[in-house]
Amino acid sequence: MILIMSYREQSYEQFIRNYKENNFVQSYYKTRHLSNKLLEEQLIGFCPIFSRYEFPLLRGRLIVPIYDVHDNLLALAGRQIPELKDQVYNAFWEVFGHEPAKCQDRINKWVKGKWLNEPYQRNKNLFFLNKAKNYAREKNYLLLVEGYFDVYSFYDNGLCNISALCGTSISEYQIVLASRYCDNLVLIMDSDDAGNIAAKKIIEKITELEMNAFQVILPSGMDPDDFAKNYDLDFLDKAVQDMIQSNKKKLIIKG
Repeated sequence: MILIMSYREQSYEQFIRNYKENNFVQSYYKTRHLSNKLLEEQLIGFCPIFSRYEFPLLRGRLIVPIYDVHDNLLALAGRQIPELKDQVYNAFWEVFGHEPAKCQDRINKWVKGKWLNEPYQRNKNLFFLNKAKNYAREKNYLLLVEGYFDVYSFYDNGLCNISALCGTSISEYQIVLASRYCDNLVLIMDSDDAGNIAAKKIIEKITELEMNAFQVILPSGMDPDDFAKNYDLDFLDKAVQDMIQSNKKKLIIKG
């Protein structure tokens, strides 16, 4: 059987190699306090500042692959590395400077988003569900967070039934997709006003579709990424399972 790789798959393989060849980017990755587990599983890459690949807004960013539930590579997401900002600007002008207006537009788009990703239907996918689905079946619940590194921090620290909405809302499609693998959805959002407002709306929508919805409320000022790195996730797993069994809708974590 001959497997033909897509252009995106070929590019991501190169981005993995780019990461391994760039000491500065490796040092930046270490500031995220993530282990080599993600690197060994090829879940991190790097798009160079000067790149022949057709992803100009991903230049100078850590790259995260976005798969569907069947392990098909849908898109690539890039996390801005602030220390490379000036170098990226200069590269844009060097490569695209013959069209100043378009070049400046690219720079404006690059700097605007901490995260940027290739276009894909976010509301029809749950990030990392391809890896989380079997753990969700086993535990009969799926943790839902907002972003890529939230997921990576939980996974890196041993709690694997974790997926991301990649936003602050949920679609009917995403709820139905999750329902194939478990009966219970457990939401963990940032512990600020915006996170609490988003959580309320998401829980209402899940409940409307007659699926069990629960919420973990983090200590003030903490996001899921911080929580996963500083708290005992075995404790969280047990506490969530107790919450589900007793049908208490909220678990408040005290700082």
